[in-house]
Amino acid sequence: MKIRVKMVSVLQKYAPHEMDEFIFTVEKGTNAKKVSELMDIPETLKYNMFINERYCNPETVLQTGDKITFFPLMDGG
Repeated sequence: MKIRVKMVSVLQKYAPHEMDEFIFTVEKGTNAKKVSELMDIPETLKYNMFINERYCNPETVLQTGDKITFFPLMDGG
C-alpha cells in the first residue's frame, strides 16, 4: 500500500535523496515503528511521529493514503 512520508529537519537525511516528503510503499498492517526502521532512523534519535497530523504511538497501524511525519525533538533553552 502507498503512504506519504514527511521527514522534518535533521531527519531528512534518512529519506531517499534527502527529500522532505515522498510516497513510500509498505505492506498492509505496517505500523509507525516499522516505517522508522525501513527509513534506517537510529533508535538513539529522539523524535515524535504523527499520522495525518495527529500524534501517534509506534504501534499505530497505517492505512492506504496515510501521511506519517517524523518530527525531531528540539534541544535548547
